[in-house]
Amino acid sequence: MKKLLSVILTLTILSSLVAVSAFSTSAQSVDICEISKAIPDIELSASIEDKIASLKARTYKVSEEPQTPFTEIDGYVYGYIGDVDGDNDVTIFDATAIQMHIAQLETLMATLQLLADIDSDNDISIMDVTEIQFYAAQLSESERIHHVLYSPFENFDPVIDTFDDIVDCVLENGFYDDTEDCYSIGVLYEEENGNQVYATVDYYEQYGEINLHSTTYIAEVNECVLVNVTLDKGSKKFHFDTCYYGEGYVVYEAEGTSELKSLTPDGYEFNTKFDSFYSDYGVTSADIKDVTESIFILNLYAGDDILCNYIVGSTLDLVYDLTKLYDFV
Repeated sequence: MKKLLSVILTLTILSSLVAVSAFSTSAQSVDICEISKAIPDIELSASIEDKIASLKARTYKVSEEPQTPFTEIDGYVYGYIGDVDGDNDVTIFDATAIQMHIAQLETLMATLQLLADIDSDNDISIMDVTEIQFYAAQLSESERIHHVLYSPFENFDPVIDTFDDIVDCVLENGFYDDTEDCYSIGVLYEEENGNQVYATVDYYEQYGEINLHSTTYIAEVNECVLVNVTLDKGSKKFHFDTCYYGEGYVVYEAEGTSELKSLTPDGYEFNTKFDSFYSDYGVTSADIKDVTESIFILNLYAGDDILCNYIVGSTLDLVYDLTKLYDFV
């Protein structure tokens, strides 16, 4: 599942930046916008014990039969046990990836750590590597390897439980931003041409809301695009506000509500409604609809990138039913 999400969201992040650049006004002599908040040096936990402790609300089951199609699973699927490279097979390459994780040379994301714990002892060790090696060499069978690991829907709701996991993650691993009065965890992406995207996952405790924020700085014209996606627990419809500005002028600013209606490897569709809109340049809400929706995807992608080493869910859980994607796996 994480592999599919990564493909979908990586493709759309590129279109997001292109779309934002397309709305840039002519270059002007302005100061670079202030976007560099203090970004703390946060070390990502690589402990499987930490992951399990933070996911106490989830229960896990293993499919009775190996290689069961995800579409036949009545639950939230994490993948095939042992398949940490996402190719739907369990081979010596998976054993190598786990060895790299054990040696702290390349950390597996939280979901893959669950799939790498072959013997389910809450520890990723050389014993798990050995089991995969024997299985790949057809020297032994396994009641877990290549079986589906999932959380049954009977006592699990990803919209709600992933929301709680994200809140716990931000509270435990983020920092308190006294300017915004929220807890935050973020990352800064930089390109060689000077473009930057600063993305955060924020939790506003007083409102019980999660906010996915991005500030995109376009170096060529010294302008910024800000987008906030605000999520309430249990509701897939979200509020957004966005602003594209330079020093002393506003290309546009808007707010409204939206909902992700469909998502496939070929694209996505939102149901977006603008409640307010303003522009110094005659830009309309119709002009920016596609751009804004692309950045919704950008924010979701960035949120997953920030959280993937902490939680096994996805920011997409908050806005979309991921079981609809099982047909593509």
